[in-house]
Amino acid sequence: MSKKINIALVGLGFGAEFIPTLDEGSIVVMMYRVPGISVAESLHGNEIIENVLREISSAVTCDHVVASVAAGVQAATIENLLDDGVPVVRFMPNVPVRVNHGTMVYAVGHATSELVDAAVGTFEQLGTVVRLDERLFDAATALSGSGPAFFGLVVEAFEDAAIVAGLSAPIGRELAVTTMVGTAELLTREGLECGELRRMVTSP
Repeated sequence: MSKKINIALVGLGFGAEFIPTLDEGSIVVMMYRVPGISVAESLHGNEIIENVLREISSAVTCDHVVASVAAGVQAATIENLLDDGVPVVRFMPNVPVRVNHGTMVYAVGHATSELVDAAVGTFEQLGTVVRLDERLFDAATALSGSGPAFFGLVVEAFEDAAIVAGLSAPIGRELAVTTMVGTAELLTREGLECGELRRMVTSP
């Protein structure tokens, strides 16, 4: 049976108005990234999350699952503001979820429920999900969270080099991006070690 996804848009006035939409088996997605506002500008993210959780806590029960993508807000913080037994799953997605090719780590709180699997299955539609101990989230953020910026920097360098070599900017971008995508696919499908891949390309 499909699950209804309810989204709490924290900081956008959602809260009391959101409570009546919670049906049994709902997946409540918590976030506080307001469009147009950076993480650095969201100085009171935890406070915002806590206020909204208090507002909707009377409606969130063990028949729901809370899936949080609120950066820096631990699962225990959410659990402490809800009734005992409410399942909580914390996700840390990256930017490519916009095109359903994201990489997300997730951690499950203390409560167990088949609804946790439903939440994970929902997020799998946005890309790859990897279960991880929550204490390692900072390391994962440095890798998969910040990784797209570093890959973007590499592509940008290739684009500049292509132009210097006489290629047009569009051709340089196409060659750089498709080479990166193809290399990732090769590493994934064939399980090659990076050193092995390097030796396939470079001269002795």
